[in-house]
Amino acid sequence: MYTPTKVFAKVNQNGMRWVEQDLATALAVEVHSVGAVLGQTRMVLTNNADKDKFFLFDFFKDSLPYVQKFETQMTLGQWFTALGNTALPTTTFTSVETVQAVYSDAIHAKFKVEMVVSGGQPSLELPVAAKTDLLVTKEGLTGGMIEANTLASVAGYLHRTYSSTAGFYVMQGGRTVQKSDINSLGLISFAKLGGCKIVPITTTMLGGLPAAGATLDTPIYVSVPGVDWSKSSAMLVLFGHLIPLGNVFRAVGNGLFEVNLLQYPYLERFLTAEQYMDLSAARSVVSKKKDAPTMISVAESRGRAFIQALMTLSQTFVVVVNSPDVYFNRIPLEIGQHPCAFYHHETVKAPCQHHDGRMLNYLLHDHTPKWTLMAPEGTHDHMRMHDIRWRNVNAVDAVRSNRDRRRPARPHILEIKRDIFK
Repeated sequence: MYTPTKVFAKVNQNGMRWVEQDLATALAVEVHSVGAVLGQTRMVLTNNADKDKFFLFDFFKDSLPYVQKFETQMTLGQWFTALGNTALPTTTFTSVETVQAVYSDAIHAKFKVEMVVSGGQPSLELPVAAKTDLLVTKEGLTGGMIEANTLASVAGYLHRTYSSTAGFYVMQGGRTVQKSDINSLGLISFAKLGGCKIVPITTTMLGGLPAAGATLDTPIYVSVPGVDWSKSSAMLVLFGHLIPLGNVFRAVGNGLFEVNLLQYPYLERFLTAEQYMDLSAARSVVSKKKDAPTMISVAESRGRAFIQALMTLSQTFVVVVNSPDVYFNRIPLEIGQHPCAFYHHETVKAPCQHHDGRMLNYLLHDHTPKWTLMAPEGTHDHMRMHDIRWRNVNAVDAVRSNRDRRRPARPHILEIKRDIFK
């Protein structure tokens, strides 16, 4: 006979984690009927025949053959008693292990980073302007090994990557270094989460774009076929900005994702990001003004051409994480007097992110009793559009405000985790 000792439940929504629940007195029929719609439950059981072991039982998946045993006022404990010595489909359980993505600064982690032409070698003697990509190598690691587990951020912006026998390449990374004059390269390892894969977005993967002459007023959709989503999770990178599952990016079907740009300040972030990266593929589809090169029409920014261009930039892609049930924790960092220094009460291994969506490429220093994170991207531009209701005007630009032209960032630790039942 089985006896429940722990119950773990998870709401079937984007980015939710397993949480231990006290359901000892809950009615079995209610837990099953509500949970079948809204969530999942896994139970840790003991068995009188083998008291030294624990067993894991997937309640909603495997209890269907025994539903007839439910009675209106029967608790979960009473239901297991009513089952008697019925053998249930269980697996041996020892513990719940939490694994997470890990951040490192490329140089401090002893990677060699060189600017190269696309797919080229550092030995090619070419003008610096021609060296659009970054080549990343490390003794003992092949380019394929790095690519299969890693996201790369240059000046805080995530970029597409690829590999060859020469090493691991960051697409457009060299151009970003030249334009931003920031040579920091951050690496986020998903090795403990099973690795990751970048899926570029093409026009054929997009749905719900505004019709010609219309403006964006509903979410758009991205279809990512060919992935077993029962074993995977997803994140969106929108022109370098990481967007985890949530209100802006959420799964609505098997391989179908909704992108609600109406809930995301994409125009503001585009105007900032194009000062650091080459986003000319999107800028080229809107009207140009010679005396105001950063100005953009608000109406055009919501039009089909611009939205489609944003979604198909080389710095926009879907990240497939080779683990199900990935969830995210955001932990604010303490802001100090120095504009590029942030503090936390314990060591930090996870990636960190600005409030504006950029990644925080940081170096960690032990200044007991606190840890200091030093980052070259520790401030952000305060633009004129931040001081007005810019959605009600005809056009906006990236000109900084006359007051507080640069402000300290408000970054947070972004834990990307999974709980594994072992």
